[in-house]
Amino acid sequence: MSIPALVAEPPAAAQKTESLRNVCDLPYDVLFELFRHLSAVDVTSLLSTCRDGRKHIQDPSIWQRLCSRYGLRSVAHFGGLPFYVVYTQLLHPYGPLLGLWASDYPYRGNIIEFRLIAGDEHEHGGIIGEVWRFPQTSTRYPVSPEYVRALKIGFDAPFIPSPTPVGADAAFAREVIPKARVYCGVLPPVDDAHWHSTYLEVVPSNSYGYFMQGYRRPFSHPDFPVGDAVWYDTQRGLPRLKPSIPVLVDQRELVRIYPAVRLPIVFASVTPHTKPAGISIHCSSGDDRCTQTYQPALPFDDLSTSPPRYYPLRRDIRAGVNPGDEGWGLETMTGLWLGAFGRYGTEVLHLTWHREQEELQAIKLTGDANVPRGAHSWTLHATSSAPSPPTSTHTGWTSELPGGCLMYSGTGTISERGFPYV
Repeated sequence: MSIPALVAEPPAAAQKTESLRNVCDLPYDVLFELFRHLSAVDVTSLLSTCRDGRKHIQDPSIWQRLCSRYGLRSVAHFGGLPFYVVYTQLLHPYGPLLGLWASDYPYRGNIIEFRLIAGDEHEHGGIIGEVWRFPQTSTRYPVSPEYVRALKIGFDAPFIPSPTPVGADAAFAREVIPKARVYCGVLPPVDDAHWHSTYLEVVPSNSYGYFMQGYRRPFSHPDFPVGDAVWYDTQRGLPRLKPSIPVLVDQRELVRIYPAVRLPIVFASVTPHTKPAGISIHCSSGDDRCTQTYQPALPFDDLSTSPPRYYPLRRDIRAGVNPGDEGWGLETMTGLWLGAFGRYGTEVLHLTWHREQEELQAIKLTGDANVPRGAHSWTLHATSSAPSPPTSTHTGWTSELPGGCLMYSGTGTISERGFPYV
């Protein structure tokens, strides 16, 4: 008599585990919570691992949450495009632009601010870049900048289809995804004939800098940025674009044969200092009006052919402290400031408190023909106790500000025209 073999039934937990062969087999609500802790690249990579995951790859709830990280919660004014397209084609590649950028343009420098707009009934949403423009007139007090729109990144430009890469699933093979484009202009062009593009490139690190050739010898510009520049934002990163291969021509030998009547003149050449990677912007139309937006007029001839480079600028938001309050001190003044520089008007400074030396130092982020961008502007030396406002016994000191002024000893930088120092 034979006894049949007994086959043990696997426990219910084991059967459930067997059915979950990969992470995409988890319930979608569980996956959605996991996505909260992942980047967009990780979410896409995860959902691309299997066919079941790919059906969720354009789920609006995923990309709406990712867009909200940039403060965008509605795509009603993006021409009918879904959150998936707005994020993957606009916010993911160009999102790191948002904020302030400082230019290494000779002498003058420049500040451009990128911000996200949601759009309205007159204009589609996108990312706009606005240049800080100050009047070049003599002033006793700083003035706020005028914000001049220089470019826009969005979907307003004429649509050029981009086919799905070879090898994609059949479900996506027929899909054509609009690409965000970069173009000049205060507002979108009235028709396709008025549209022209702007090139926004990631420029790799290099050692090129600017010089001014005088009558006897060249003089270098201050390095911008220097290796330990406090104003340089190392956390923000660069746009997620393929780095360009710039054509950099050493012009040092060329200026040596220039006639004296053409001097002084600005040129580009190799320096001992290596600059970090940055971005450059130049208009494809060659229109001088566009170029002058990024490159304000110089007081000298300029041989350099490459567009200026922009570097991310730290923008710390701090609560202001009234100088009359007990908690006020020079250390509370760190950050971006606007300063009045006589006939050159308003310029942008970055103030840094150096605790060891007990000094407040100001570096120029925009400059002029005498003291250019990147140069040290002034230093104030702190004392053991805050100085008192001047009284009638302080002869020779006057202030037009209510309540008088605070006086500190310090040093500053002055120069002949052209900054002729090594």
